[in-house]
This record gives sequence, structure tokens and C-alpha cells, in this order.
Amino acid sequence: MKSQRNGHRPVSGRGPRERGMVLAVAAIIVAALLVLALPFLTKLSAQYGTTGKDAKAVSALCLAEAGVEKAVGELNYGSWVGTEGLTTNLTMALDDFGTPGGAIVGDVDITVMPFNRVDNTRVITATGSVRHRGPSAVAKAVKVVLMKPERANPSGADLYVVASWHELSAGL
Repeated sequence: MKSQRNGHRPVSGRGPRERGMVLAVAAIIVAALLVLALPFLTKLSAQYGTTGKDAKAVSALCLAEAGVEKAVGELNYGSWVGTEGLTTNLTMALDDFGTPGGAIVGDVDITVMPFNRVDNTRVITATGSVRHRGPSAVAKAVKVVLMKPERANPSGADLYVVASWHELSAGL
């Protein structure tokens, strides 16, 4: 096919219908690629939601562990020192637990069972919960058995020590 020069624009022997075919072929190729990519995009979206929930579960477990540390601190050095004679549970709720920067992470609920004089133990259960997608939450719980040694440690204080630590199955 010869092209002729008409001014500065080359003129080809194709008609207006032939020029539109490239656009039609490109549109068909894009549509086919979109049909093939749609299942992958759907799976990627579902995976993104699962990954977000897993991250919230790790945060909830960290909050539960922080709740246990708070309870141990209160039993050894804080307002719960000397509560071995009580027959009721000690409870504490830390709502809207935040970071030093002010961002709210979640909530922690702590329950300390009464002192067991038979084996000198106490059981702490702490549950951390983090909001996930609106009103729903991801929760993780930790159960810890503390033991109070029968003889005083060298500093003279009878401090609780961790005897066992278990992660409980909570709502994930």
C-alpha cells in the first residue's frame, strides 16, 4: 500500500472502518483481562480483611497480657496488696486503653480469683478486646496462675510469681 503526502499528513489507503478496529480489539482484550482478574481481586479483598482481623487479634492478646501485668503489679505493689483474706473476686476494667500518643487500642477486663490458702495460689483471667469493622470486636483471653512462696524472699516481701500462663480460646 502506498501512502501519499497531502500537506504534512500521510494518507493511507484505509477507510474509516479499519481505523476503529484497533479500538474494538483493545476493548475486547481489556474486558478479557478484567474477567480473568476479577477472582484474584475478590480473593485479595477477602485476604485483606483476614489480615486485618489477625492484626487485631495480636493487639487483643497484647492487651490481655498487659492486663495480667497490671493485676500482678496491683497484687504485689499496689492497691490489692494484703487482699488474701477476701472471699470475692477482684475486678478491674480498663476501657479505651490507649497508647502514650493518645490512640485508643481497646479494652481490658481483669478478674482475680480469691486467694487459695491450700496451695497459696491466685488465678487471674484477663481479656483484651479490640474493635474490628464497626461494632464488632476481636477478643483474646489469658489465664494465669500465680503462686505466693511460703517463705519471704530476701527483700522481705512475699511477692506473687507466675506459676503457669495459658492463652484461652476467645472470640476471634
